[in-house]
Amino acid sequence: MKKYFSTFLCMALVAVSLSAQKLPKSVKDAKKALNASKYAEALNLIDAALQEDATANISEAWAVKGDALTGILANERGEIEKARILGQNYVVQNGANGPLAFDAYKQAMEKAVDDKDKGMKASVKGMVDLATHLNEIALNQFNNKNYEGAFKSFGTVLGAREALNAIGNKSILSKEEDFNTIQYYAGLAAAYNGTPEKATDIYKSLVNLNYNKPLPYEQVFEMLVATDEAAAFEVLEKGKKACADDPKNLIGFLYKEINFYLKKQEYDKLETKLQDAIAQDPENPTLYYALGNVYGSLSDGAYKDGDNTNGAKYFAEAEKYYNTTLEVDAKHYESAYNIGALYYNRATTLNGPLKELGSDMSREGMAKYDKLKEEQKDLLLKSVPHFEKALGINGEHLGSVEALKGVAAYTNNAADLAKYEALLKKLKGE
Repeated sequence: MKKYFSTFLCMALVAVSLSAQKLPKSVKDAKKALNASKYAEALNLIDAALQEDATANISEAWAVKGDALTGILANERGEIEKARILGQNYVVQNGANGPLAFDAYKQAMEKAVDDKDKGMKASVKGMVDLATHLNEIALNQFNNKNYEGAFKSFGTVLGAREALNAIGNKSILSKEEDFNTIQYYAGLAAAYNGTPEKATDIYKSLVNLNYNKPLPYEQVFEMLVATDEAAAFEVLEKGKKACADDPKNLIGFLYKEINFYLKKQEYDKLETKLQDAIAQDPENPTLYYALGNVYGSLSDGAYKDGDNTNGAKYFAEAEKYYNTTLEVDAKHYESAYNIGALYYNRATTLNGPLKELGSDMSREGMAKYDKLKEEQKDLLLKSVPHFEKALGINGEHLGSVEALKGVAAYTNNAADLAKYEALLKKLKGE
């Protein structure tokens, strides 16, 4: 019995030594500096202390490091708030401390003997403080276009939330709206930083949560559409429903569809989507211009296929929408040029029939040839005012100069031919 009691006592002593690890003097010194708000000094002291193997296994030592780093960030947050009151801008200097503090707290949690370990308690409190400061710091980095830093800071807040949630603590971003907002900005920072794959990973989560802003759905659509069109459009439809409270949100989804059908040259669907977009955004010249391009392509195709009826119909629609573009934006030289191109391209479609008639030496054939030749000339001359208008808006537009030179050559206008040849050489630097 005496032997048993001795063994039990020994076990009890071991348990006490594990749950109440004695702090080395180096860690105590760091804590002393920390309590005096001398965060940089505390960080230097604890970094030196953690070089020792024995100290590196003490949970509370890592918590001290996390607190020192968080303290520096707390001071930065104070500078941000002070600058805001004064109407000034403050640029964060120590944002990289956020991920380092988070890593230190994670080390402390992993090395803690139990939930009552001082290192564990300090780390839980420290992570909550860290997340609070980093919210402000991340926004400051984002607003100052330090998107890489902002992404890391927002990511650290999300990581701290996940770490505490794993132990049943819901202190960080407990409201779903706040959690989604941080995810949104983290994704936005990743996208602006040139890492869309990281943004997409975050946005997938927001899509699954039916987030009420369009960007996540648009980003995931772009990621999916190359490999799975059906899934991509399911995401867009889901976004339209989730973002329906604000009609302005829906125009972005329309633009995604417009660009998709434009690349696919599915003009019937594109026409419908553009009409929908114009109804929602009637002052946007790009939409009228795009619709003019759709009808222009349809007109060219119809004429080439010998369908003059539809060719003429689409021609008129294209010209109408190009003119509307110019009404909305008088400097939209591309629209003026494209009207000229409508007449110019129509004239070139007559080359084939003229070639066929050229071999018909009958009186009737020659009469048809002359009439068609005159029609071609008339079309080319009708293009001239539009090319000249485009050149008047943009005096360096090579396309307009080359077209005008071509018309002058066709119509044997020596003066205009010399003028546009000289201008073309000047613009090309020859």
